Amino acid sequence: MNQETVSAIYLAAAAQLTADNTYLLDRDHAVKGGALVYESQVFRTKVNYQFTRAVSARVIVEYDSTLANPAETSLKRTSRWAPRRC
Repeated sequence: MNQETVSAIYLAAAAQLTADNTYLLDRDHAVKGGALVYESQVFRTKVNYQFTRAVSARVIVEYDSTLANPAETSLKRTSRWAPRRC
């Protein structure tokens, strides 16, 4: 049984400043027994500031984590903060 959740929040604090937050959740359970196979989560924040029509700055930061059941999958458990390049 696969379960996915996607949430997004978009904020425009001022005309020049915007923030976009995204949360992704993906988890899977085994067909027999219902044991958790893996759970993957991503939280991403994008902030954009528009100085002029031609000049803007953007920062994207992302947190990724994967929880895995070694009895059900060969995926490795991971957790990391990652600045993203635009």
